[in-house]
Amino acid sequence: TLTLPAGSDGALLVKNLETELPNYSQNIGDLWESVLFENIHLSSSNGRLHAESVTAESAQFSSSNGGITGHINSGSSLELKTSNGDIRSTVTLLEIHSKVALTSDSGTGGEFEVDTESSNGGIGLIFTDSPVDSVLKCRAHTSLGKVSVELDSAYEGSYSLQNRLGSMTVEERQGVEDPAGNGRQREVSVNRTRGLVTGSVNWVDSDGTSSGNEGSVVIETGSSSAKLVI
Repeated sequence: TLTLPAGSDGALLVKNLETELPNYSQNIGDLWESVLFENIHLSSSNGRLHAESVTAESAQFSSSNGGITGHINSGSSLELKTSNGDIRSTVTLLEIHSKVALTSDSGTGGEFEVDTESSNGGIGLIFTDSPVDSVLKCRAHTSLGKVSVELDSAYEGSYSLQNRLGSMTVEERQGVEDPAGNGRQREVSVNRTRGLVTGSVNWVDSDGTSSGNEGSVVIETGSSSAKLVI
């Protein structure tokens, strides 16, 4: 058991915490208000990693055979990585311009929630990696600022852009190959009405079937531009 002292004036600042416990599960308590980590890296081979709630500028959780669960508030960098376990985590991004890597060595599965909100500032999210057959639920909301979300090619599911006054753009990458390596074709639909753009992204097998993935991306802004790259 690792016990941290209380901060003398507000939250306790911990510059760096790294663990490498191959055969042990690791559990973090409800620390998001009382402790701020500049960097936290938890590593295990066979144990589960669970965070009741944790806040870090940079966070990396990695396990070969154990799952990763809990709520993580991340600033500029976040990586969740497992070989054979499930990833079921809720993520809040504190830095509104962030790169997010959701990875597993097996390359498949996992459920992720990413929620960002700003009153007047802009939001920029770039998903650099995500496992095949994973489920991503992402929401980016700002009242006045620009919003840009760039998805990894493995994303499947629905999307919507809502904007009362500004422009809305859906940019589809060309020549994207099947991230599973099975030769599937990508189908992208786009539907436009006043103040709203909706659609879906699916990887389709040669027989016309798809995974039926229930991922969702919701982008909302009031008066500036909204952009989605798929």
